[in-house]
Amino acid sequence: MYRPDTLQLRGTDREAGPRVLVFDIGGQRYALALAQVREVLPRAGLTQLPEAPAALIGLLRLRGTLLPVLDLRLRFGVSPAVPRIDQRIVVAWVGQAIMGLLVDGVDGVLALRDGAKPGEPGRAGQLVQHVEETPGGAVILLDTAALAEPAVTAFLDGVLDANAEAETRPAQVEPAPTGLASEGTP
Repeated sequence: MYRPDTLQLRGTDREAGPRVLVFDIGGQRYALALAQVREVLPRAGLTQLPEAPAALIGLLRLRGTLLPVLDLRLRFGVSPAVPRIDQRIVVAWVGQAIMGLLVDGVDGVLALRDGAKPGEPGRAGQLVQHVEETPGGAVILLDTAALAEPAVTAFLDGVLDANAEAETRPAQVEPAPTGLASEGTP
């Protein structure tokens, strides 16, 4: 595990600009505002959720909490990858929830030009906030609030509602048997 503040800063004359975490999906470089990122983890085993939307690939147990994990390859319409050791799970704020985002690899932290404003929401539902040209190619800054599709959000809300209902409902306990039935007694 490593935290975003321990990753090496890249950039030359842009050190004063806002910082983003740069990662790879299907050969394209994307970024999230560093303020939205909590940590980056190696790919780990996930608990599968039956009937979940395709991009929601499972739950990750992280320090006693279950985090939903989205496969950004599937979210962006890229064919799913074979699990590899260099894949990472970026733990970040996605809207009002913390989620894991499966990416092909993490490149590091980049300082954007001063005019870029990561973390500011784009137009409603717009996934791309900004595109930055860098010596290594274009980096697409994503709006984290738009990463979870409505189907994923609705599915997770349904799971959370069912869990909350189960926690507030008193447990149904069957009475203990009082004795053994004798043979011939129904």
